[in-house]
Amino acid sequence: MNWKMLRCFLVLGLSAASVASASGGTPYCAYEVKVNSPSGNPFAKTPVGIIDNGTQISTATTDAQGVARLCDAPMHKVDIAVGAVGEGLTLVKGVKPTWPRDAAHPRHS
Repeated sequence: MNWKMLRCFLVLGLSAASVASASGGTPYCAYEVKVNSPSGNPFAKTPVGIIDNGTQISTATTDAQGVARLCDAPMHKVDIAVGAVGEGLTLVKGVKPTWPRDAAHPRHS
């Protein structure tokens, strides 16, 4: 697998692991990371981690749809690592958590 060719999409939010999403059922997680090939095929079993002040504090692995859920995260900017050292690693630095937008909690302008 060529890690340099990966596309990594982050759906960001503030940590609240035990809160159910507005659509019901699925616990809300601070970060959801989707890992795809350039052609759009998901990469399963890819390690994804949160790095806080140079230390990896949380790790998850992508599922069959290429999604990793990182539920326990600090409320400040972190780095997100995708992949593994020696096999290829993508690092997204300074990712800021935000609350998700939904119909029940719209943002005011």
